Amino acid sequence: MVEEDEENPYGDRWDYGYPFGASSEELMDENACPNCQGGNIKLILDGKGLDGEYLSVVMCSDCGFMFDPETKREIDSDELLGIKNEIEMRKLEEEQIMQEMRLAKNQDIETLKKEIEKNSRNKWARYFLSKEMIKKGLNPLKEAQAQLMKVIEIDDKLYAPYFQLGKLFYEMGCLTDAEKKFREALKRNPDSAIINEYLSRCLMRANPSEMQEIQNMQAEDVFRKLEIYLRSFIERKLREKYGNKWEGHVPRDHIAKWEDKKKRDKEINDEELPIFAYADFPHLREIIIKRDNWREVFEPYFKDKEVVDSKLKELESIRLIIAHHKRQLQEDEKMRIKLYYCDFQKRMKEYKQNQNPEELIEGEK
Repeated sequence: MVEEDEENPYGDRWDYGYPFGASSEELMDENACPNCQGGNIKLILDGKGLDGEYLSVVMCSDCGFMFDPETKREIDSDELLGIKNEIEMRKLEEEQIMQEMRLAKNQDIETLKKEIEKNSRNKWARYFLSKEMIKKGLNPLKEAQAQLMKVIEIDDKLYAPYFQLGKLFYEMGCLTDAEKKFREALKRNPDSAIINEYLSRCLMRANPSEMQEIQNMQAEDVFRKLEIYLRSFIERKLREKYGNKWEGHVPRDHIAKWEDKKKRDKEINDEELPIFAYADFPHLREIIIKRDNWREVFEPYFKDKEVVDSKLKELESIRLIIAHHKRQLQEDEKMRIKLYYCDFQKRMKEYKQNQNPEELIEGEK
C-alpha cells in the first residue's frame, strides 16, 4: 500500500519511483533504442504531413538507428527522405495560406465587406472582418461570431477562427465555452504557444495546490500546467543568473525558431507572447542539462543530471502522443504525468523552504 501525503497524493514510493530524485540505477529503459538499447535518442525530423498528421523520426546517437518514436518501427534513409519531402511540401502549402492571409490583413471594414461580396467564400476577408469588428466594439459577440463560424464552415482545418472564438468567450468570462474553442484550435495546431497559453489560463482557475483537483483533471491538462510551470521556472532562473544575457545560454537555433513562431502569431492573431513562451518542450530539457546551466543554475533543484534528463525524455515521448493525437494515453502514462506534476511542485517548495521561504514560482501564488 502506497502511503499518500498532502503534497503528493501518489506517495514518494510509487511504482515509478521519485521522478526527479531517484538514483541513477532506477532509470527506466522504455525510451531506449530498440536496436542497441542505448538511451541517447535525438529527434531529427518532426512536422506535419500533407494530410495534417504529425510525422516524426528519432535517431539513436549510439548506433545510428532511426525509428518512429511511437511504433518503434525502423525508418531507412529512403523513407526518411520521403518524410522530409512531405513535410517540406506541407510547409509550402502553409506559406501559400500565409500569403493569402496577408492580402486580407490590415484592410478596413468596408473593403473587407466588398471582398466578401465579390467572393462569399473568402475566408480570410471574413476572418479579419470579425477581428476588426471586435477591435472597434461593433457587436463583437453576434456579428463577429457569425463571421468566424462562417470561416469554419468554409475551411474547418483552420485553427485561427476557433482561437478567436475562444478569446471572445474568454474575455466575456464564459470560460467553459472558451475552453471548448481553445481545445478545437489546439487539435488543429497542437504546438501553438498562444493557444496553449490561453487554454492554460482557463485551466488555472483551479488552485494548483489542491492536489485532489489535480487527480480529477484530465492528464493532458495537467501536462499543460506542468509545461507552463517548467517553462516559467527555467526562464526565471536564467534571467536571475544571467540577466539580459540569458539568451547567450540557449542554443541559437532554438532562439531563431522561437522568433519565427512569435512572428507568425503576430501576423495571424495580432498578438504575441514573450519569447520564452515559444520554447518547444524538448528545448527545456536541453537548456536544463546544458553544462554551464546545470552547474550554475539547475543542479540545486534537481540534484541528479542523469535522472532529470531521463525523466524529461519520458515526458517528451508522452507530449508527442498528446500533441499529435496518435492514440489515447495509457493509464500508466496518465498517472506518471500527475506524479511528475506533484513532484515538481514539491521539489520547488522544498528548495524554497531551505533557501528562501518568501520565493514563489508562478502557479503557487
